[in-house]
Amino acid sequence: MKNSKLYVSILSILGLVLIYFLFSKGNYFYEFLKQSSITQKQIDAIFHKELVVDEIVLKHSVYMYSNFDEIDKAIRMLRNRVSMLDKNDFFKTNYPQAYNFFKKYKVELNKKIDDIYRFETINSSLKNSFMFLLTYINQLSLNKDVSIYYYIKVVKIVSDIMLLKSTHDIDFFKNLDIKYFTSLKFMDKKLEKDNKFFIAHLINIKNNFNLYYNLLEQILNSKTKKLLRKIDKEVFETNTYKSVEIKSLSLLIIIFIAFYTIISIFLLIWLERENKKLKLLTKELKYLSLKDVLTGVYNRYKFEIDIKKLDEKEIVFFIVNINGFRYINEYYGSEFGDKVLVYVANKLQELLKNHNALIYRIGGDDFGVILKREKLKLKKVIENIIDFFENNECEIDGVILKVTVKIGISLKRPFFENALIALKKVKNIPRKKYLFFKDEFNLRKEIEENIKKSKELYSAIKEDRLIPVFQPIVDLKTQKVVKYEVLARLKLDDRLVSIFPYLEIAKENKLYEEITSIILKKAIEEFKDVDMEFSVNFSIEDILDRKIWKILAKANRDYGIINKMTFEILESEAISDYSDINKFIKYIKSMGGKVAIDDFGSGYSNFSHIAKMNADFVKIDGSLIKNLDKDENLFNILKGIVYILRSLNIEIVAEFVENEEIVQKLKELNIIYGQGYYLGKPSENINL
Repeated sequence: MKNSKLYVSILSILGLVLIYFLFSKGNYFYEFLKQSSITQKQIDAIFHKELVVDEIVLKHSVYMYSNFDEIDKAIRMLRNRVSMLDKNDFFKTNYPQAYNFFKKYKVELNKKIDDIYRFETINSSLKNSFMFLLTYINQLSLNKDVSIYYYIKVVKIVSDIMLLKSTHDIDFFKNLDIKYFTSLKFMDKKLEKDNKFFIAHLINIKNNFNLYYNLLEQILNSKTKKLLRKIDKEVFETNTYKSVEIKSLSLLIIIFIAFYTIISIFLLIWLERENKKLKLLTKELKYLSLKDVLTGVYNRYKFEIDIKKLDEKEIVFFIVNINGFRYINEYYGSEFGDKVLVYVANKLQELLKNHNALIYRIGGDDFGVILKREKLKLKKVIENIIDFFENNECEIDGVILKVTVKIGISLKRPFFENALIALKKVKNIPRKKYLFFKDEFNLRKEIEENIKKSKELYSAIKEDRLIPVFQPIVDLKTQKVVKYEVLARLKLDDRLVSIFPYLEIAKENKLYEEITSIILKKAIEEFKDVDMEFSVNFSIEDILDRKIWKILAKANRDYGIINKMTFEILESEAISDYSDINKFIKYIKSMGGKVAIDDFGSGYSNFSHIAKMNADFVKIDGSLIKNLDKDENLFNILKGIVYILRSLNIEIVAEFVENEEIVQKLKELNIIYGQGYYLGKPSENINL
């Protein structure tokens, strides 16, 4: 878009520059048109002045009385015009053929002017003679002594001469009988003298009229005007040729301008279309920047913008979280989970449509809601939301399920953090459905502690400070170590700390599988060359992780070590789907491995689970062991558990064995294996 505007600008500038270059003062076309016009005017002026000269010459030939200064002035003006054209460099350069004619013209003009001066000299002489003849007739008419015959002869010859002068008909010369007058003798001396003057003028006329006539013809029909016409024609044809060039170029300019105009219009239309697309794209981007693409409600970014603008005292903010969404995603898949999110978003919009609510998706399964406090019965609104989801089932892809929610509410800033703390708090209270944030909630400190643990866990993995330790499992009768349980520790400032406080952080940060992988590899490396069995703790995440399967397969292929391993599956994981677990157990047992149920009796105890899992061992949770020496009821409970497990042919390991009295109680219950600080603390080394 930016480049297109640049192209249009460049084309506009080029077009304007070209138009300016072609038609502005000083350029070739302008100067040619200007100088050719001046040249043509100079030629026309010469032609005009020469006609003026001819007119004056002709007038002088007719009238008896005329002023020679007039013709001299006309000639000077003509020479002046000729001189101007002679100094015209444009004329010389652009019309070379015409200039050649012009040089000939100047030569012929000089001849013509010479003829004019000669003509005027003869013309003056003839005019004197003509004037004398007319005067002489007048004198004779008054003289009574003159014979009538003489008078008639004089009148006759004067008339012929006047006709000759008027018509320039040379034939009148044939009638001029001068001999008659020269043969006459007069008695009157004066008349004799007058007749001689009369004869002299007749002879003057007869001798010079032809020259007079020829000069006049030469003057009026001189070559100058023909040469002027050639000059004019040559200039005209050159101008015509140049005009064709100018017209052709003008046509190209018009075509260019038309092309430029079409391109400009096309570009403008294209730019307009692109601009519309850009506006639409901007609108879509703005929509995407503010809306959650999946659910259509506002997103976290829009929430951050809105919450800053709103008055703390006028609003309330709460977070709606879907209970067990993680399991929905894992069990039905993320695509199904997305549909659940859309369902919840739509229902929230329906439930809150009369409250002008601003609804946001601010996390994976967290929806934020801003409501105005004015005339708001907040608890009723919150309870309506909870009740709706608890009392209504939804059907997605043919699956009918009930989606329930919990809500954390904040009435003051920072709204999001406070509502999140309230939400986390209420998530840990089974019977509570919603909770208002209170200052006494100390979850912020817990969050800070979680951040600290997360950093410690990341750095421990990065710096290889995840350490396996080994706690012995002892045969209570022989006091011999029969195997070791591998436990994970973090090395912090030369201290070994339990991995247990970091497990939830690890799961949240997707590091759990990496921890298992590291500890498992190190444990295999430790026991590969040792004649001793060992057990490792496995969660449902580990069992489902195909990378762990590959590690085990490789270890067995390289060292044949699986038959020395017992996989302690955490019974507290509330396992609901046994298909994947049974596949894993079948795979492990095919390689000689054993399976133990860990933490049995911790709250998820279920003998049917144990039967389904085909376990080799059950590890009794420490809560049933650590007070066994003091609590008779625990003894009786364990007695029943032992009885059932024995009937299932499952061996028992007691955890938390911390004194000799507990050992004795376990022996009474016929529990063979024990584990605890009394029997052996976890150590980085194996004591064989």
